[in-house]
Amino acid sequence: MTGRAAIGMLVGFAVACATVPAASPARSSALASPRPPLIKVSARIRSEGPYPSPLKVFFTPSVVNVGTILFVITNSDNGHHFLQIGGVSSRMMGPTGGKAVMRVTFKKPGIYGVATNLLPGEYLDGGSITVVK
Repeated sequence: MTGRAAIGMLVGFAVACATVPAASPARSSALASPRPPLIKVSARIRSEGPYPSPLKVFFTPSVVNVGTILFVITNSDNGHHFLQIGGVSSRMMGPTGGKAVMRVTFKKPGIYGVATNLLPGEYLDGGSITVVK
């Protein structure tokens, strides 16, 4: 191989290497720490007996980690209800099978009270959900 051919190959190799993008620090840090997955919790509103008995909310699972939780709520009671957790309210759900979905972000561990309604403007303690770190 002549000197010119060798220099030409080296220049070609250098140009090819220069066109490959290097990983930027912002991009590599984004890949290193992906968002935590969204946790889905099933919530069911049920009456504990004949009217006017207290309403209770049952969660599956009943203990979640700090972060954003997607609540899929089913109203199994005869009345129209909504659910309120951590200052976030669901939409009003129709009786016997009405559904709603809401997202709640828990920033601290603790036991969070859950409210539901029996009559317009009347809020009831529907139970609680436990949030751990």
